[in-house]
Amino acid sequence: MIQEKSSIFKSISWILILFLLFSSSNALELNDLSVSSTHTEVSKSFSINKVEDYTYILSYNRYGTLNETIVANIYLNGQMIAMHGEGSQRNDFSKDITNILKDGENSLKIVSEIPPTYTVSFKMRDIQISEPTPIINLPISPNVDFLAFILCLIFLMKKKW
Repeated sequence: MIQEKSSIFKSISWILILFLLFSSSNALELNDLSVSSTHTEVSKSFSINKVEDYTYILSYNRYGTLNETIVANIYLNGQMIAMHGEGSQRNDFSKDITNILKDGENSLKIVSEIPPTYTVSFKMRDIQISEPTPIINLPISPNVDFLAFILCLIFLMKKKW
């Protein structure tokens, strides 16, 4: 009976470890960028080890009080990838940047022509670039990955492996 329980714990532990290995994906976190009447152009440099044959997605939450006549242009390595305007907004944005992203140093920039007398602004929050997904992509969320990690730790501590 004890041997059966030990075997079950080992099996469950291996399954959870496999979930962790095959389902996790990473993202390069770039934090936030914003433009206003006092800072109409901002940029952020970052480095990435680009892997061939993978898709890279830039995503962020856009927020701002731009009006129809004032837009914010988003550039990656000098190439415009998005234009935002049209009043107050708060929603997610994502774009495939695989062909624009370079191996090594890259630059993300926001440019806007906000007049000095205006109080409008535009902000890119929680900017991330998804990195290569695993070879086997299981249909589980990052929360399940975290749960699997915690359960593995508990099982390992209990069994003292």
